[in-house]
Amino acid sequence: MALATLVLSAGTITTHAQEPSPGNLPTEGEPTDAQPKEPSIAEQLKQLEAAYEKKLKQTQDHFEAQIRNLNETKADRIVEEDPSSIAEQWTLEQAEEQDAHQDVPLDIYGYFDVTFVKTMFEKESLYSTVITDKFSFYSAGLHLMAASQMTQHLSALVELQFTLAPNGAEINNAIYDEETGARYVDYERVDTHYVSPMTSEDFWHGAVSIERMHFTWAPRDWLKILAGRFLTPYGIWNMEHGPTVIIPSHPPMMQIRRMVPPRQLGLQLFGTFFPRSDSSLEYYITVSNGRDGPFPTDTVDLDNNKALGAGLRYNIAQASWSVSAGGYGYLGDNTDHVKNVYLSRSDLDVRVEVLDVHRDQELDLSAYILAEIQGLRLQTEFVWRRVDYEIPPPLNPIDSILSGQNFGDVTAKEASYTGWDVYGLIAYQLPLDRWLNKLRILPYILYESTKMSDIKPYYNQQLLSAGINLRPSPWTTIKFEYLYLIPESHYLGTRLQMIALQAAISF
Repeated sequence: MALATLVLSAGTITTHAQEPSPGNLPTEGEPTDAQPKEPSIAEQLKQLEAAYEKKLKQTQDHFEAQIRNLNETKADRIVEEDPSSIAEQWTLEQAEEQDAHQDVPLDIYGYFDVTFVKTMFEKESLYSTVITDKFSFYSAGLHLMAASQMTQHLSALVELQFTLAPNGAEINNAIYDEETGARYVDYERVDTHYVSPMTSEDFWHGAVSIERMHFTWAPRDWLKILAGRFLTPYGIWNMEHGPTVIIPSHPPMMQIRRMVPPRQLGLQLFGTFFPRSDSSLEYYITVSNGRDGPFPTDTVDLDNNKALGAGLRYNIAQASWSVSAGGYGYLGDNTDHVKNVYLSRSDLDVRVEVLDVHRDQELDLSAYILAEIQGLRLQTEFVWRRVDYEIPPPLNPIDSILSGQNFGDVTAKEASYTGWDVYGLIAYQLPLDRWLNKLRILPYILYESTKMSDIKPYYNQQLLSAGINLRPSPWTTIKFEYLYLIPESHYLGTRLQMIALQAAISF
């Protein structure tokens, strides 16, 4: 077709044959006026090549003119990178966004899991104070997310966790003196029981926690600003924490023990440098109130020292393999206080006294690497943590016993400590697509060594998990797992074993 087009555009080559008269017959090989000489095949090819080159030159000239016009238009919009020209450009983009986004879209999605678990350990073990050894169904609850891309550069995300807790959760175990029988602490359980005043119907309420709640302004790939409550950008597990995404049925101990604050309230500056189709370099800078949890940093900061964090992440992906590696550092102060109010009945004066009862500085360093090669997944994370107390809190009563001190000694205080945690995960997706269609089978092995504190060796543990994932679809994962935990101290008893069957659903 292309050759025919070029022939037509160059002009049709025709021949007009006439019958020669009998008296004017040409000699053999001699042309006549009625029969003009036809071009040879070589001449016809030259004509076609000339027409093709002419057409190609016209097309190239047209494309070059279009590129020049686009560059001139772009140069007219941003002549110089001064504040006025950038402001004008953003104003123009905002006007375009308002025209293009009259209706703000809202995406709602989430995930949940249901787990059937059996834990086995010695009856005299301290594990029995926090873990049940009965066959039990368990669910971490429902995570519900709402996301909105309000404009081209402005978006928002909210993640809520609905749980059945804390109803029924144990607050304290009853603690007695073995020799005297004296009771130091009463047994206490959370009761969220409520009776409707209209129907007398009984209710037991669960809790709602805000996992994430932030908006993001992203004017450029290298400049994005996030404000609100966000996931700390460290490691793999903390950023990808959905049960259909993570491979084992349980998170590693570094997540459970919160070696790095999993969430923060504040600002995050992030972006991507050197973006390419196969690689990118991401950076993160965080400023927040500090660690959440026992400190009220999600509502108010009790000191003027803001927690700072910074991280890098490099990604490279090829046809048959990909690698991501990165690290994150966090430095912050944790402060707690009490308020005393003194009233004077004589002159009606009021005096308020604010006393710090806890103050420490925390330094966390983390690194990770994730490699995927032909269905093989290699994943590891490392966290190092240092806590220095300026005003230490009282020592936990259980720690008093395990450390050899007198129970209930009010003078015993926590000491500064160092901890670290590391795990390694190997998983392989079996190449059975030809026979199993969409079903994916992923066996895995996970090993972890955790040292929560160098001065509390009785919390040191090693864990070995092995299991298999069945994924009939990207939104459904069935997991079967066996866990073997080895404590480094006899205080917690001997080994702990756990068998779990989990169904994880995302929607």
